[in-house]
Amino acid sequence: MRNKRFLATLLLATGGLLVPAHAGVLTYSSSSTWSAGGPVGGTINFSSLSPGNYTSPLTVSPFVFTALIASSIGATNNFGPGTGNFAYTLGSMQLAPTAPGTIYGLGFNLGCYSCSGSSSPSVVVTDANNISYTYTGMLTSGFWGIRSDLALSTVKVSYGTDYVAIDDVIYGGQAQIGGGDPPPTGDTPEAATLILIGTGLGVIARYRRYSGLPSTA
Repeated sequence: MRNKRFLATLLLATGGLLVPAHAGVLTYSSSSTWSAGGPVGGTINFSSLSPGNYTSPLTVSPFVFTALIASSIGATNNFGPGTGNFAYTLGSMQLAPTAPGTIYGLGFNLGCYSCSGSSSPSVVVTDANNISYTYTGMLTSGFWGIRSDLALSTVKVSYGTDYVAIDDVIYGGQAQIGGGDPPPTGDTPEAATLILIGTGLGVIARYRRYSGLPSTA
């Protein structure tokens, strides 16, 4: 009877290890509210790029910009998002920090360059735990931003079969995201998982004590 009771308790404790916990994540539709949400490291407005095409991947510190469909990334300054120059490429563009583990917040003005109007934008964010979250249903153009408890590894911006364009890329360090919305897809283990592990080990130790089994300590 004691063994059965122990096994039931152990299943309850260790079963909790399979319940994923969420990192704190907030998304923004305004650059001012994003900036007020935590540290701001700087802004990339592509003013250093002359209009023309650049070989992918393209490094504009502190990010590497990669064209995922085309062979190059273009820079121009007419009818795009934001002000002045902006970067664009066919279909999808990926942003990755040049120094992993340093970027926790990111935002940019998003638009569609030479757009047919048949595509809608999406953003896929991959965090330091290699978990990806997909955001869709965005406006045709405008600001989109994110802040996370975990460092951002990559951010992929897509516009279907049209040209995706971004400008005024703002980025920042870690902030307290307590009470943030859970990511829309995927799960991220965090401190709660460690607590559950400790609970399971405690149950095992208690069982050994009262069952007369030798201790492993």
